[in-house]
Amino acid sequence: MTSLDEMSTTISDSAQISFRAVGTGPPVVLVHGARAHAGWWDQIAETLRIDAQVVALDLSGHGQSQWRRRYLTVFWAREVLAVLDQLGVPRAVLVGHSMGGRVVADVAARAPDRVAGLILVDTGLAFRFDRTRRRSRRPTPSFPDLTAAMAAYRLHPPQPSDPAVLQRIARRAVRRQKDGSWTFAHDPQVSNRYAPGDLQRNLRRSVSPVTFVHGTKSQITSRVTGRSLAQQIERRVDVAAVPGAHHHVPLDSPDELARLIADRLGPITGATSPPAARLTPPPCYVR
Repeated sequence: MTSLDEMSTTISDSAQISFRAVGTGPPVVLVHGARAHAGWWDQIAETLRIDAQVVALDLSGHGQSQWRRRYLTVFWAREVLAVLDQLGVPRAVLVGHSMGGRVVADVAARAPDRVAGLILVDTGLAFRFDRTRRRSRRPTPSFPDLTAAMAAYRLHPPQPSDPAVLQRIARRAVRRQKDGSWTFAHDPQVSNRYAPGDLQRNLRRSVSPVTFVHGTKSQITSRVTGRSLAQQIERRVDVAAVPGAHHHVPLDSPDELARLIADRLGPITGATSPPAARLTPPPCYVR
């Protein structure tokens, strides 16, 4: 059985993209948010791999994937498709956390035939777009050793977190530089490359069923966000809450989120739902 530590690579728009694929069954792709990496999904992938083919990638500018001179929405969307092509997967359920939700919505708009369903995890509907990031490159932080780099890693936005979990993801969130110093694995130039309203436009263009998941303690989204999204795209959105979770749901409640994803895989793909899915109450439905 393939290990979660084994990474494969593919090329998308001249950049090397790292990903891992484990398990067999209905394919599901997990896309992280800004300043994160594929390792954020490890506990969820470990649960889902029993009954699904689970794919998690590092978007360019993150984790082990290559950095770019500039970052565009189309690059990240093509990276997801490149990974599917590399694996020979014609169609998959896409799950995106935070910024990753915008990426998977973009994929669904560009290649609707490749997307069986969308699960947006605490993806905000609005944000501030900092145009100054286009004009100047931000300095890359440098730390003398691994310990210092890991200690400097922070969740964004900040929230209460389990120190053990934070340490685990921090190890993959830093990397060694050629001069022996350490820095963050994410490119400081990475930011949300989206215009206001693009999430809604992409979802209106897609034909995939949409589930919106929010943490009940999230400072970014709420049940109202899911209802608002349904109204704005003028079609059904299934809304589900993860009790006690803040914005970073994959870290706060991986078991609950895994059960919720498994619960949706059956209805979306037509496959029989895994036994674990029956532990999760059905989400509330919004039209």
